[in-house]
Amino acid sequence: MSSRPTQQFVKGQTILQEGTQGDRTYRILAGEVVIYKKNSHGNLVPIAKLGAGEIFGEMYLFDGAKTRSASAVAISADVTLEIFFQDEIQQMLDKLSPNTLSIFEGLSLRLRKTSGKFVDMVPAQSFSQLPDGTLKQGGSFIRRNN
Repeated sequence: MSSRPTQQFVKGQTILQEGTQGDRTYRILAGEVVIYKKNSHGNLVPIAKLGAGEIFGEMYLFDGAKTRSASAVAISADVTLEIFFQDEIQQMLDKLSPNTLSIFEGLSLRLRKTSGKFVDMVPAQSFSQLPDGTLKQGGSFIRRNN
């Protein structure tokens, strides 16, 4: 097991919220996470399903506003995430050449634009969020978001 800090989430619990300030990146140690974006119609559309070993929550590092480009929610019973805080990632990025950083920034910007266009092409609402924070997928409730 890693000596890095970890955090546990349960099914349906929101890990990060689109549009909020980023301050950490995650690696999935156990469980599954779905990444979703809100489209221009207000629908929550899944754009990726991630599992053990995959990393998410890094795109804020390459955005001048430092905001989250999408939301993430745990979709399995027990999700364990390894945490990489912004200051430690920034130390790694500071060692890269300006050209390498430009490539990362360009990829991040392109992914933001592409995922934004994709979610607007999805006709049906895939997720809905009720006022009490409960996520609903199709006709079934996933879990309250707290």
